[in-house]
Amino acid sequence: KKYISVRILSAPAELIIYVLIGLYLGLQRTFTSSLLVTFFSITNIIFSAFFVVSMNLGIYGVALGTVLSAYLTVFIFLVNTYFFIKKNFNVIPRFNRILTAKKIFKLFTINFDLFIRTIFLTFAFLWIPYQGAKLGEDYLAVNSILIQFIMLASFFLDAYAFSTEGVVGFTIGRKIKKSFLQAVSNSFRLSFITSLLISILYLFFFKNIISALTDIDYLIFLTYGFAFWIILIPPIASFCYQFDGIFIGASQTSEIRNSMVVSVLLYILFSIYLIDNLGNHGLWLSLLFFMIIRSITLNFYFPKILRKF
Repeated sequence: KKYISVRILSAPAELIIYVLIGLYLGLQRTFTSSLLVTFFSITNIIFSAFFVVSMNLGIYGVALGTVLSAYLTVFIFLVNTYFFIKKNFNVIPRFNRILTAKKIFKLFTINFDLFIRTIFLTFAFLWIPYQGAKLGEDYLAVNSILIQFIMLASFFLDAYAFSTEGVVGFTIGRKIKKSFLQAVSNSFRLSFITSLLISILYLFFFKNIISALTDIDYLIFLTYGFAFWIILIPPIASFCYQFDGIFIGASQTSEIRNSMVVSVLLYILFSIYLIDNLGNHGLWLSLLFFMIIRSITLNFYFPKILRKF
């Protein structure tokens, strides 16, 4: 309660930070978006440490540090963004041109579709510890360790998806079909190659990583029996990650929403049946099916993007 009572004050600033990150990703200025996140993180650490260690403010200090760093980040990067837009687009941002009902409604619709998609995606990953807990606390612990490998791989693969979003939006806006197809092809290739490298690293070093995550010998031994799933999943999942970036860049968010809803529902049905027959292996097999279904359903909608040209 103490932490939230202060931290909640940073909500407007952090929302603006998300918007600025999206803006620069869309403009293919990934260095600026990375710099923004880095600045926010470093100042957060510095302010929080100062208030806790030097000022003895305890949990209040941690929250206050985040609030101050958020507003400082927003102030600096909003000023930078204003002059960036003025210089590169030769326009002066004015509220009467920004606050257009039609454009706001379109943006809200896109955002709401992505919100629904994210809710279902989050539920899909929460389903793993939920089912693991039903199998037993040992499996809950094992799945909590293994899911870190999947999340780590997704951070690398999503980077290509973020880059693709901006390129796809640009090529569709200019109606350059050849460049669009090239961007899509490069995205899939780079993502798949990277995912193979990640799987190879997991193959050789998963024992070391698992040992770093837990020192309980029994859990380490039990986790080894399910490690091949973290080696198998990244290359297969790489395709659905890139499809997400392509569809977001094309503003085809209703298709992403529909695909995710169908994929999650089928994933839950598969997992219930497979867990009964294969135990925890059935849960991980259903996650693999989930990634495949996402790719299949998004590929089904892909011709709608091509019709934009």
